[in-house]
Amino acid sequence: MITFLGPVTAGGIIEPMCIVPFDLAAHGYVQEEFFASGTASSYRLAGAARSDGRWAAEVAGSAPFRTRIVVRRPESPDRSAVPC
Repeated sequence: MITFLGPVTAGGIIEPMCIVPFDLAAHGYVQEEFFASGTASSYRLAGAARSDGRWAAEVAGSAPFRTRIVVRRPESPDRSAVPC
């Protein structure tokens, strides 16, 4: 299960890379940052590594994770175009 927290209101968002920079607000969009956390699984090879790339894997362990997600969305739910 993944837990989402946000939008985050403290601190600043480090701008994500975008091929074409533009003013989101001028186009009716907002940008918000969320945190996603949960438990990630690691895997190991189960059996031989076959030459055809079809390998069996099994869970080898787990660890907690936390990452950020930047959401760019229309300020109004009526808008449907999606910028970079």
